Amino acid sequence: MKNFEVKLKDAERIKVDPVLVPNTSEKVSYSYSVTPVPVDIKYADPEIKALAMPTDDPADYNNGFARAGFGSRKSPFAEAGYHKVRKDIFDWGVYGKYFAVNDRDRILNHKMTDIDLRLNGNYVWKNNLILSADFNNSFKKRYLWNENVSIDSLFEVRDINKVGLHAGIQNISLSKYKLNYKATAGFSTTNVSDQNTLEQSLFIDGQIEKHRTDHLAFVINVRMEGFFLKSEKLKSLFNLKTSPHFILRFGKFKSVLGASALIASDKITIFPKVDLSYPVYKDHVQIFIGSDQKTFTNSIYNLLSINPFMNTNLNKLSNSVANEIYGGVKGEFSFLTYQCNVGYKDVRDQLFFNFDSIDVVRHKAFFDNTRFFFLEGNLEFRILQNVTLGGRININNFKMDTLRAPFHTPDFVISGWVKSSFLDNKVRLSFTTTAMDKYYYIDENNALKKSSFLLDVEAFAEYFPVRNVGIYLKGTNLINSTFQRWYGYRNIGTQISGGVMVTF
Repeated sequence: MKNFEVKLKDAERIKVDPVLVPNTSEKVSYSYSVTPVPVDIKYADPEIKALAMPTDDPADYNNGFARAGFGSRKSPFAEAGYHKVRKDIFDWGVYGKYFAVNDRDRILNHKMTDIDLRLNGNYVWKNNLILSADFNNSFKKRYLWNENVSIDSLFEVRDINKVGLHAGIQNISLSKYKLNYKATAGFSTTNVSDQNTLEQSLFIDGQIEKHRTDHLAFVINVRMEGFFLKSEKLKSLFNLKTSPHFILRFGKFKSVLGASALIASDKITIFPKVDLSYPVYKDHVQIFIGSDQKTFTNSIYNLLSINPFMNTNLNKLSNSVANEIYGGVKGEFSFLTYQCNVGYKDVRDQLFFNFDSIDVVRHKAFFDNTRFFFLEGNLEFRILQNVTLGGRININNFKMDTLRAPFHTPDFVISGWVKSSFLDNKVRLSFTTTAMDKYYYIDENNALKKSSFLLDVEAFAEYFPVRNVGIYLKGTNLINSTFQRWYGYRNIGTQISGGVMVTF
């Protein structure tokens, strides 16, 4: 492992970017940009065995997998992946997924399709360099029809097609000049059919780490980006991001000291980058405080990843910039990992979505400066060898500059889960519940209202009767919630699906 790379026990704090949680109204799978605390890797002590002792069984490793099934509300699903390593010099992988829903029997024009494809490869060159390449293609079909307005003629089909390609190079171990380095370049294009929108982007990204001693390193990273949007008018945005900083270790004390800067065509901003941590009691209790600047570019693809029903005719391309001060505690035991932090964020051009009274089937993007205190935390607790409990919480208190309310943004999201396995891991079960606070929105009469409260329950089970063949059963929205994550677009009702799985 490279010097000064973050060890697992030095897990980074939970981070939530200053953007709306990425969700669609069709799926009831709530994903938030919260990073769990990883656990420490434990290695067995070396042991010399007698020659007469039987040898260990071969490692149970599969290169590929495939899963296919069908569910209620006419929902086919297929997923497959394969990864191959050749002589520790070259490896490549491929992954694909297809998912669709047709719920038009219950809600007019309630359909969707998702298709994803990814190819990647890595090659070890001159024993200390890795060359990498990645191709990805994402296709989404959405049916734009606001059920609260219910005008049959106001209906459109939207295809969102994104193609991306990037390549990179990085060293494997510290060079003779005590350097670690990496560089990546990439290009992507996004087409949105219903509004004849085309967005192209490119980036160059690089990082150098200079290790002065075992206790001191200097890191500088630079990312240059360009975004070009063609819709009603041609728009562009250029970004230069950098965060030079020192990493210092004094005994148990670790510190990161530097600055994060954004130089862009829409704004220039600099903020201190600080992270101080100290283990009060081994790895079990660690305290940390810090500050940083986070940037989210409001490109068309980034916005559609959050809300696929948005109007792509933006006034301009922009960045949301959050300056953040935080502090908290984290730790791990053999049976428990946890992390909790509180802080304050000051965000310029925070993104919000709201109902558009002119274009009623699409949501309009709004931007406003906001400030808020936040609380974030998660934990995972193993109550038995094969039973684990977990939970996650995110609470915010938004104060707006000009908007009437933080539209479509809940003040809190709480989730919890139980995972278990039986019969030598042949049977695996999981149960997840998510609660989301009510959010403000503007209806078709320009009235400020609050949504319903979300309570979502999901369950998943899989069973492998033989070594490489199994079956699965999944239930989503088991309480049949009619929650609308985006006004006018309801979640799928209770859905039961199942199928077969194979590994090879």
